[in-house]
Amino acid sequence: MSKRVIDPRSMHPRPARPVRPAQGQVDIRQTKEYKAAARKWTSVIVALPIVFVTSYMLFERTYGSKSQKHLQER
Repeated sequence: MSKRVIDPRSMHPRPARPVRPAQGQVDIRQTKEYKAAARKWTSVIVALPIVFVTSYMLFERTYGSKSQKHLQER
């Protein structure tokens, strides 16, 4: 029987290092335009599910059989 030697460094590969821009190049993520675009996309991603659910609930109230919920008095 032959023994198999395993290199421990091969078991857990190192995480990739972040790529740095070459000297003289600007990191696009630090620019004003990128930050504005990222803020808009984040707003869209957050707002769309809220708009979809709210519009569906209002559609059900208007054209469906559901009615507005009311608080009960104690």
